[in-house]
Amino acid sequence: MSDIFQENLIMGQAGENVVARYLIYERGFSMLPVYQVLQGNYKGPRFYTKCGEKVAPDALGFKGGSVFWFEIKTKARFSWYRKTKTWQTGIDRSHYHDYLDISTMHPFPLWLLFFHTQHETHEGDGKCPVGLYGNDIQELSKCIAHEYTKNTPAQYGKCGMVYWNQASLKPIATIEEIMKHEKKEVRS
Repeated sequence: MSDIFQENLIMGQAGENVVARYLIYERGFSMLPVYQVLQGNYKGPRFYTKCGEKVAPDALGFKGGSVFWFEIKTKARFSWYRKTKTWQTGIDRSHYHDYLDISTMHPFPLWLLFFHTQHETHEGDGKCPVGLYGNDIQELSKCIAHEYTKNTPAQYGKCGMVYWNQASLKPIATIEEIMKHEKKEVRS
């Protein structure tokens, strides 16, 4: 496993865990984590159908009689998109399409959650919003800010990226609300 992959995996899993604790303790969800990486092949969890496999979201959440999928992305900061002068965040394009397919196949809402942890921007101005933001993927499919396809530079991933403006995401929790559950144990 490459050092960069390992670092990103550790940061992502730490973010998934603290956001899951927030969803449990503050929002009243019961959570079934799906996130599991198969050693040696760098593949995350899979969702299998008769039409083939998809990348699975990180967790299923249960509350009352409702079920939700949650895909939790932990990132240092939003990106400042100079063309439109907006804060943006995004995910791998192929994963986005897998999650969209899963949300279309089943009646459960699928929420993309973005946990941004650092105010400090690359410019050093300290103005970047932090906290937990998200929205239902069906809603997000209607307001994509822009996409990069696989024919773009390598910095946009093997399959490209899909980006949304901060305004398209609902603010869910402050960083302080999320982090107050960082050390809580989840009990069976």
